Amino acid sequence: MKTDKLERISNVIRKGAFIEALSGALAIILTTLGLLHLASTNLVSVATIALGIGIFLQGTAIATEYSNLNEFVDEKNFKRFNLGTGLSFEILAGGIVFALGILAMGFAPINIFTPIASIVLGMAITLSSRTLLKIDDFKTLISESGMPVDSFARETIDATFGIQIVIGLAAITLGVLSLDGISTLLLTTIAFLSLGFSILLNGLAISGRLSGATSH
Repeated sequence: MKTDKLERISNVIRKGAFIEALSGALAIILTTLGLLHLASTNLVSVATIALGIGIFLQGTAIATEYSNLNEFVDEKNFKRFNLGTGLSFEILAGGIVFALGILAMGFAPINIFTPIASIVLGMAITLSSRTLLKIDDFKTLISESGMPVDSFARETIDATFGIQIVIGLAAITLGVLSLDGISTLLLTTIAFLSLGFSILLNGLAISGRLSGATSH
């Protein structure tokens, strides 16, 4: 019964991470087309909407299922799975970024909504970057339960953690510069290209970390 419950939790988290990875990949494609002038510059707004949906659904999936972990560990050990305020802000930021993307769709390509979304999203992935390390702790719990897991180097998790922080801070900086009117469209497009890469990498890292947890 314990193994079945952990398997269900792992499945839900992996599905949320997969959706996040898809949104990151979509953002990369859209912003790349925008940079190459192969499509409408409004694609930055579409990328904003996609990333907002992606991090909202992924954050919600993790938050919902992590609340069930207290059934498997005592109160003292449960603290190591505490995701803190970072994940809550990620969920909130997802909703805000989605709304900003919708607003940006109704205006000219150069507007204040996408730079603000870049700042919010940059803050979200920076504050929630430790989620990856908590996923690693979750994998340890699964291993202890006897469920098979694929080997996934801790170094990959650490590297992704570092990349998220760097890209998050860069996105905040680019968003602030864009609000000052410095090459607004170009800088926001670059920011969302970077954010798409970070979110794609994060989703793949979480999914990969738990990839063996649902097979017996």
